[in-house]
Amino acid sequence: MGSIPAYGRSPGGGSHPSILARKNPWTEDPGGLTVHTVTKSQIRRKQLRRHPPHGKQTLDKNHQQKLKRHYQRKRNMLLDEQKDKGKVRRLRQAKEEAMAETDQYRMQRDEEFRQKQAKIMGSQSNVLEEIEVQTLGKIKELNASYSMSMEGVINELLSIVCDVKPEIHVNYRITA
Repeated sequence: MGSIPAYGRSPGGGSHPSILARKNPWTEDPGGLTVHTVTKSQIRRKQLRRHPPHGKQTLDKNHQQKLKRHYQRKRNMLLDEQKDKGKVRRLRQAKEEAMAETDQYRMQRDEEFRQKQAKIMGSQSNVLEEIEVQTLGKIKELNASYSMSMEGVINELLSIVCDVKPEIHVNYRITA
């Protein structure tokens, strides 16, 4: 085949279009060639860059501006998506922090409620204990009083019942 141009077919007359050879002066290969695989779409893009369709060598200004705006919009959309992802992440983090604060506050209030309830119930149980002690004390006093005066009261009752003194009742009227 002879000498190989800077971008041409592979050495040895290979006919596969996706393999290109180019000169690479810094290789140790005696021929100075390196083989690269290239897709057909990459070849087509290179051809279009060198020889645009319809004989146009460069894109007109209007088309360049449209492409520039298109890529700017695309870049802005990507940036907006990244910002939105950041916002969502911050909102999720804020929600988690709020839930943690709410749980902590709820636990604190529950603990305060339990302490107050224990204090009140404890004071109620103390009142009940005091009432119980007072009642038992009164019962002991009554039992002691009963024991001391039981015999005297029974004797007095028996003397009143057994000693009959006939008298006329004060409300009795003599009608005659």
